[in-house]
Amino acid sequence: MANAAEVLRDYDGWGRVDSMIDMMRSVFLPINSDFLVNYTGAFIDYYWANWDLCNIASLYAIGVLADNQTSIDQPVDYFKTGAGMGAVDIAIWMVSDEEGSGKHLGQGQEADRYQGHSLLDFDRILAGYHPNFVTSIFISKQS
Repeated sequence: MANAAEVLRDYDGWGRVDSMIDMMRSVFLPINSDFLVNYTGAFIDYYWANWDLCNIASLYAIGVLADNQTSIDQPVDYFKTGAGMGAVDIAIWMVSDEEGSGKHLGQGQEADRYQGHSLLDFDRILAGYHPNFVTSIFISKQS
């Protein structure tokens, strides 16, 4: 919803951006932020990567829509250094070099589940980041 509102922000036929920002700030932002801190009271490893990654993406999108730097920084920091399954070092838990090409191949934390969850993880990881950023993470994990 936050992504759609950002796209519609400048459309003259839709004058509800302030109402959408208010709803995103008051309803979704606290839920997304709290999930990344408290995991609904569960152990940090109770939820698989897709839960963290969806909350990261939502919180980031709300931050962009509402021009809220804190809501942008929290999910970025969590992705880079968090302790849950959606942090990059846990979500991409194995990186190997492809023999002969030297390409870096990352295995997602949910690779042993069915394809839908595995692809959702990579979709969420790659959706907000430039490929060079993701590649640099994979390379740094090898050292």
